[in-house]
Amino acid sequence: AHLDISTTTDEVELTVTGDGDEDSQITLKKSSDLDFTNSEDTPVLGGKLNLTYPVEDQAFFRVVAE
Repeated sequence: AHLDISTTTDEVELTVTGDGDEDSQITLKKSSDLDFTNSEDTPVLGGKLNLTYPVEDQAFFRVVAE
């Protein structure tokens, strides 16, 4: 899976794309800390996901493919 991040003045734009393996379960994780203990998980359905978040003081993103 691949994560592209871009920013505007007040937003963070994320695009998650799968690698073409239809059996993979892909999840976008957003957290306020680096260990992701309290992450907000969003499933990526259909191999692509576009999301926009407001700019925050601190946020971490990662994509997990299983």
